[in-house]
Amino acid sequence: MLLAYQVISLCSSILMIYLGWVLKQSNLWLIHLYTPIQFGLLMWILSSWQENVNAKRLFQLLIPAFILVWAVAAIFIEHNNEFNTFSRPTESILLIIASGYTLYQVNKEKVESLFSQPSFWVGSGTLVYFTGMVILFTLTNVLLSSSENSLRTAWMVQWIMSVIANFLYVGAFLCQRSRA
Repeated sequence: MLLAYQVISLCSSILMIYLGWVLKQSNLWLIHLYTPIQFGLLMWILSSWQENVNAKRLFQLLIPAFILVWAVAAIFIEHNNEFNTFSRPTESILLIIASGYTLYQVNKEKVESLFSQPSFWVGSGTLVYFTGMVILFTLTNVLLSSSENSLRTAWMVQWIMSVIANFLYVGAFLCQRSRA
């Protein structure tokens, strides 16, 4: 599932860069479509490591609940020609809580070294990325309306956070490889 998330994320990023930088077209509609996919995949991954049945069920129920909130926001609040400054921060907060809880559970169990647990690496990557991005996701339309250059400068934070998260996700793949 993590590999599927990584492939979809890469394809989405390539398409956004192609639309925005090469064709000089708006790519914001793609961010709107990517948000529930990203949330669903990451929340499903985090749910798969929950030992507590109620936590697992809650994580999985949050997926359709978030998709419903995202759809309502997409229809009534957010616009395809703007950033999704309601659903993206909502996604971030939910994933911060879920990844924090996952890291707490992994640390509490201490069955093996944290560094040998894929859940540690994915939880850390998710926590770092969305904690670093929640404020930027909230302010993107303000930055866009004030100056595209301000937004581009601020968006470098997204690139940096994404690289850090992806390096942490690599740790999960390496754990799986060393177990095989």
